[in-house]
Amino acid sequence: MYYIQRKDRRYLETVDEFATYREARAMLTEYRISDYSAEYYISGRACHEWRESGKASEKAGAVS
Repeated sequence: MYYIQRKDRRYLETVDEFATYREARAMLTEYRISDYSAEYYISGRACHEWRESGKASEKAGAVS
């Protein structure tokens, strides 16, 4: 899985996840265009809150 991370002066958060790098790269561009106030990048790991909240499993269930 590939995760898009959003990092600003205070926080780091995972905002989305993708099965392929190609999808993640395409959406990374969209996130960067839509929000100039933070840095966005692709990561191989989700943040702690993302894993604990179950968003990964919720999103996977919605896609299947």
